[in-house]
Amino acid sequence: LEYEHEPEMEETYRASMLKAFKKNLDNGFFPFMIVDAVNDKVKHFQAFWSAAKSKGFEVYIVELTAEPHACARKNTHKRTLKDITKILDRWEAAPRHMMRMDVRMLLQEAAITEVEME
Repeated sequence: LEYEHEPEMEETYRASMLKAFKKNLDNGFFPFMIVDAVNDKVKHFQAFWSAAKSKGFEVYIVELTAEPHACARKNTHKRTLKDITKILDRWEAAPRHMMRMDVRMLLQEAAITEVEME
């Protein structure tokens, strides 16, 4: 089975993901949950944030930033450079009251690129 991006289905997929997320919150099986999705608009993740907060979770937002060509090279979903650029151009930053988590070290984005030897 190969992933195929279907832009016309995004809202349906997002609604289904939110429903599953809320069910997992209600079941209480997990001490933490991760939502991994392209959330370029605050409205795309606001309901997830609110639902998790209402269940007592501490919620963190991870905003990954990169240059469009780098995203296109690493892209596994066959999105075009044009699609990726469009997402980045219309990106909305998360509201200031939402805590951010810096994961660059986990992704090796902040790795030292040059070391001077004596």
